[in-house]
Amino acid sequence: MATRDRVSLQQRFLAEGKTNFVTTEAVEAAITGAQFHHFPESTVTVCLLELANGFTIVGQSACVNPDNFDAALGRELAQEDAKQQVYRFLAFRMMDTPEN
Repeated sequence: MATRDRVSLQQRFLAEGKTNFVTTEAVEAAITGAQFHHFPESTVTVCLLELANGFTIVGQSACVNPDNFDAALGRELAQEDAKQQVYRFLAFRMMDTPEN
């Protein structure tokens, strides 16, 4: 889910009085760093996100046609893939707390 779609979904939840969900702000706050690597002679880009607790998460992107490869877009898509995983980890942690 694209970040802008997630933000509008969160706004909808808040308008409906729902408050127990992982926010974009929580995901961004959990991330302390990002590293990127493009594998030479390929369309594969990976993003390693470093989280505040020391955990790391890897996202990836690739395109089918090498003629369409765009390094900046590859980094953006790999980072978005990694952030999707951060949402899942934070949701798991949220469900594991006594107040849920």
